[in-house]
Amino acid sequence: MTDRKMMDDLSFDAKCIAGAWFGIMIPGKGGLTFQLQESAPSDRAQDALDELVRSKIISVEPFNRYGGLVYRPLINCSWGFEFLRAHEDDPAIKWPITRKLRKGEAKGVQLRALSATPSSTPPSTDTSGEPV
Repeated sequence: MTDRKMMDDLSFDAKCIAGAWFGIMIPGKGGLTFQLQESAPSDRAQDALDELVRSKIISVEPFNRYGGLVYRPLINCSWGFEFLRAHEDDPAIKWPITRKLRKGEAKGVQLRALSATPSSTPPSTDTSGEPV
């Protein structure tokens, strides 16, 4: 299946997130990090991220000892950027993409995101918990 064909089965929100956050990234090199210390994806954005992970369009793995997450494109998502451009005047593409975290909430966000992961790839961290 081609990268563009994978987009056909995605929800509107997943296409928006693919374009906004991963549309100009190089697969395997780019990444979006949420440190989960002050903010996290909004519920709507998290649902779209989870859908992209389940569809194997992006991956997610732990980032730091604080429960942070890093999302990486697994395929070329330039089609998502094109989708956004085609809908730039549509009010449906405008919604809060992050939300402020309450104290102690980061672990729940991490567990939800990692439960969407189709594989159990161990995180790449050193003993300090920082990415390597």
